[in-house]
Amino acid sequence: MAKSRTAGLEKHRKLVCVEGTKLDALTMRCPRNNTSGRKGVSFNKKHNKWEAYIKFRGKQRHLGFFDKFEKAVSARKNAEEYYYAPVLARHGRSLWTQIK
Repeated sequence: MAKSRTAGLEKHRKLVCVEGTKLDALTMRCPRNNTSGRKGVSFNKKHNKWEAYIKFRGKQRHLGFFDKFEKAVSARKNAEEYYYAPVLARHGRSLWTQIK
């Protein structure tokens, strides 16, 4: 029984993690405890501005501080297009049809 479980886990790891990226994480929904309502956008109290960021291949990239929430969301979407879309396309997935 332990062999079949190990084989199943290995198969799952191969399907999910490619090119140093977890494909399922790229298309996950916004967490329930997210107060901004948008993945990768938060309000920075120290700077009194909206902050946009994206995590890709294990590193978090800062996208900037913005006066308006909409501009931070736009920066995040542009970064998703730049970082996520090419990887997903190479593996037969689409960015915008899975994120809701």
